[in-house]
Amino acid sequence: MAKWAIFHGDRDGQIANQFKSTMKQCLDQVNFESKEPDIFAVKPGMKGDAWVRELRNKVKDDVQMVVLILPGAKGKNSLYDDVKRFLLTEYPIPSQVVLA
Repeated sequence: MAKWAIFHGDRDGQIANQFKSTMKQCLDQVNFESKEPDIFAVKPGMKGDAWVRELRNKVKDDVQMVVLILPGAKGKNSLYDDVKRFLLTEYPIPSQVVLA
C-alpha cells in the first residue's frame, strides 16, 4: 500500500499513533509492503462537517485507503453514518472506521 491515511478526532492522537504502530508490526509480520500513513487530526472531533471538510481537503486521488478513528460509541451519534455516507458517495475508496 503506497498511500493511505489515518484520520482521528482532536483528542485521539495517542490512539492514532498506537494504531499506526500496531498496523506496522502486523504488516511487517506478513511481509506486506506498506508506506507509513499520513495522519490528520480533525477539529472539532465530534462535528460531522469537520470530518467531511478534512477528508475533502486531505484525500487526494492517489490515496488507496483511509482509516477513521471516530469518537463515541456505536449507535450513539450520527457521526459514523455521516462520514461513511460521504466516503461512499464522494470518495469510493476502501475505508475502515474504528470507534474510540
